[in-house]
Amino acid sequence: GRDISEKKALLWALRESEKRFRDLVEKLREIVFEIDGDARIRYISPNVKALTGYEPEELLGGPLGDLPLDVKNDRSLNRTLRLETKDGRTLHFRASGSKTEVRGVFKGFKGTLTDITETMRTAERERFLSTVLMGISDSVIVTNASFRITDVNPATHKNTGYSAGELIGATPGILFKDFFNKDSFTKFLSDIKRRLIHTREGRLCKKDGTVVMSEVKISSLVTEEGAVYAYVGIIRDISAYKEREKQLFEYSYHDNLTGLYNRRYCESRTPEFDRPQHLPLGVIVVDINGLKLMNDVFGHRQGDELIRTTARILSESAGKQDLVCRTGGDEFEIITPGTSEEKLEKFTQRIHKRARGTAVGSIQVSFAAGYALKRSPEQDLELVRQEAENNMYGNKIEFADLLKNQMIHLMLKDLNRISNREYTHGKRVSQYCEIIGRTLKLEDKEVANLRILGEIHDIGKIKLSGDILNKPARLTPDECEEVKKHPVTGYQIVKSVDEFTSLAEGILYHHERWDGRGYPKGLSGKMIPLQSRIIAVADAYEAMTSNRSWARRKNREEAVAEMRRHSGSQFDPEILDTFIRILT
Repeated sequence: GRDISEKKALLWALRESEKRFRDLVEKLREIVFEIDGDARIRYISPNVKALTGYEPEELLGGPLGDLPLDVKNDRSLNRTLRLETKDGRTLHFRASGSKTEVRGVFKGFKGTLTDITETMRTAERERFLSTVLMGISDSVIVTNASFRITDVNPATHKNTGYSAGELIGATPGILFKDFFNKDSFTKFLSDIKRRLIHTREGRLCKKDGTVVMSEVKISSLVTEEGAVYAYVGIIRDISAYKEREKQLFEYSYHDNLTGLYNRRYCESRTPEFDRPQHLPLGVIVVDINGLKLMNDVFGHRQGDELIRTTARILSESAGKQDLVCRTGGDEFEIITPGTSEEKLEKFTQRIHKRARGTAVGSIQVSFAAGYALKRSPEQDLELVRQEAENNMYGNKIEFADLLKNQMIHLMLKDLNRISNREYTHGKRVSQYCEIIGRTLKLEDKEVANLRILGEIHDIGKIKLSGDILNKPARLTPDECEEVKKHPVTGYQIVKSVDEFTSLAEGILYHHERWDGRGYPKGLSGKMIPLQSRIIAVADAYEAMTSNRSWARRKNREEAVAEMRRHSGSQFDPEILDTFIRILT
């Protein structure tokens, strides 16, 4: 009976030991296995199901993943292997174990499998990232949690001038001075805490002292427990982008033609000026005179030069605190803080004086100016602007014809400077026109207009070059075509002045012919205005009896004979007969 009791006790103890072993094995994170000499599974712990989806019984007799047969040659087992899960995934394990032998004969291995799938994936990701980061042109800097640099990519040396040896162990402060202040560092910590990429712009100081604007993106590397163990910073040179951004800003707030600020900028700055400390606040509105005339007659290139010249006069006359803007095609605005009506008046007098001493081609620079003053905070600045604009228009209307009249006389003066013959020609044609008008018994006003017309009929030649006007030989066909444009140019000039509007058509058609073969319109007979028919006769006679380098000067009899031959074709027969009677 005693032997039986001892056997039962021993059996119970053995079962308890096995139970404790099974419980221990099942609670282990590692999988416990035993394989035979052919690397076939003899035993595998139940926890294999949680990882692979297989029951232990399904794996018995099969291979242990991709463990090779030559493992029998290993003194101890220390290999990585792959196991396929029931749902087709691949897991990576570290197999560790020792040989089992019976009387010196190899029987297999016993050991454990440790799941290293995540470790392998992390390593693979790190290798991939390392390959990518080492190959990119941006600088990559890795620091530890204490912000000491532990690694850099090759591009960092090229971009900063510092070698890896000079950077490793230092802080990023070697590259960025004052990168963080209290507020920005708080923002950095907040982003890192929320696992966000922290982005900042800063001035990177290269080893040679060069400073470049850079964008820095900082991310953190954390342990499974969430503790930061490293920071990765990617640094990109954005100086070219910043330059383009600056150019776009300049473009959006500056006038390309003059370099002044534009209306948009003026409106954006207005609230800054519209404050009590800037009172009294002056607004001056300036509008260029004759810009349309300049564009129509001389082209937009000359018109642009007139705008630029006006802008220069205004900006050079303004004070440092004044804001000068081009607010429209021919309009400018100056906002001047802490001023007075007397100062505004002196400013307008100053810019007018400078304009009187400045010309663009044949046009003297002139403009209308009006100003208004905001004296109290209650005044609406927009109404003050309107008052300044109204004052400017009043000034423009008052002097418009006078200024345009002056422009015409300046053009004539400039034309005569370029070609002295034009001055003599105009004076003589004027005299002949007056005589013809009186002989035809025209009214005094019409005779007076003829006298003016004779003097200014070739004003359109102001657009011609001195080389053409003074050419000592006959003109080429192309040059002749240029000359033929002068009646239209003269018409545009004279029509811009109300005082001379009635003379415009006389200038436009003074090269028409009685037979309709003239220019610019090809009018014939009495469709041609009387003024033009009279000028045509006087102009031709004066030209034939004057010194011309390309043709012999004719005497009176020769000129009269020549003109008679063209009576009824080039000239109005009645007017020509009248003129010949005067001459003879």
